[in-house]
Amino acid sequence: MTNEKLRFIDLFAGIGGFRLAFESVGYDCVYSCEIDENCRKVYFNNFQEIPDQDIRKIAIHDLPDFEVLTAGFPCQPFSISGKRAGFRDTRGTLFFHICEIVELKKPKIILLENVKHLIHLDKGKNWLFVTCYGSIGGHKLTKSFSGKRLN
Repeated sequence: MTNEKLRFIDLFAGIGGFRLAFESVGYDCVYSCEIDENCRKVYFNNFQEIPDQDIRKIAIHDLPDFEVLTAGFPCQPFSISGKRAGFRDTRGTLFFHICEIVELKKPKIILLENVKHLIHLDKGKNWLFVTCYGSIGGHKLTKSFSGKRLN
């Protein structure tokens, strides 16, 4: 892939922050998914493309090939502002759909975004699961950092 653009998918795409960043450095978005209707409208205005709606209905085998998976999966179950139910919250279990895609498609790079409390919730058990799943899936967590460092 020396002269080809790296391809990525944009899961839980919101209004397209990951896409904007990745396309600005030459990556090619080959698939996007976002369930929130207002976000989907803004995403369309930004990229003239409507994301698929529900990650639970993705036909994983039909996804185009990609090297990078980005996902800003729901933060409400892990946030200190919410009920802190973690993976016991239905929205928290959407993480497992990312895992299924990773297992089948085996991207080279996975970029997940969530709130910092994910690391501490349930005495770190949720974060331990996320990092252990990555290791089992053949990926190694190489960096976890706060966005504050980017300012």
